[in-house]
Amino acid sequence: MRGPSRQAVDRVTLGALGLVLVPAGALVVGTEPSLAGRLPSWWPDGLPGSVLVSPEGLTDLRGAAWWAPRSSRSARS
Repeated sequence: MRGPSRQAVDRVTLGALGLVLVPAGALVVGTEPSLAGRLPSWWPDGLPGSVLVSPEGLTDLRGAAWWAPRSSRSARS
């Protein structure tokens, strides 16, 4: 079991990381149009209504051995 000082260090570290990552993410979201021209040519367009994974691709992923098993509740229905 870890002592209270180690827990305090962990919490301060996580808080500091959050204080760095949240503004960085806001900056990326806020400047997205200016970054669009710098993306690689193979990068997919983020068109409205587009999805990250197609239904067929999702079915393929779920069939993979490493995919998390379904919960017992969803397996019954």
